[in-house]
Amino acid sequence: EPAPEPEPEVEAEPEPEPDPAPFDDEDLEKIRAVQSIVAAAAAEHGVDPNLINGMIWVESKFDRKARGPAGAQGLMQLMPNTASAMAKQLGRKRNSYDPDFNIHAGTLLLARLISRFDGDLDLAIAGYNRGSGVVAGWVRDGEPMPERTRNYVDRVLRAKTWFEHLPDTAVGGESSPSDGE
Repeated sequence: EPAPEPEPEVEAEPEPEPDPAPFDDEDLEKIRAVQSIVAAAAAEHGVDPNLINGMIWVESKFDRKARGPAGAQGLMQLMPNTASAMAKQLGRKRNSYDPDFNIHAGTLLLARLISRFDGDLDLAIAGYNRGSGVVAGWVRDGEPMPERTRNYVDRVLRAKTWFEHLPDTAVGGESSPSDGE
């Protein structure tokens, strides 16, 4: 029997546009209010500011007074013991509801997780959510990430993409200062 005719080649579909970011004006105002802190923490700890913003969006929707059901606090929803450990490493007093402390502490934790998991963002984000020891156990035992954790990781990465595609003007990104100022 003769071979079937090859299918005609079809042009590849263009990459789909990311979901539009769900931010309203009030959200953008809260986001704008902490961008200088996010930028400083990103630079100090070597973490992508879009990842930090994505994490904050998923954790607290930029509500600096957020309190989770298990006791997590502030923008990046730090547990008190974690916040205390990060405060010690930062040489600062713990104040989880202070955006500057919370973002620096959460970003330091994220940087440590990214390093621990050799740059694997999925594992680092899962570690932020579930604890690095739990995630290291899954890796060691060859277990798949539980669906609930996978969904969390996907939500953070989707939010990171929203921040990557937001125009700088939307979040108050400044152009570089001109000479003479």
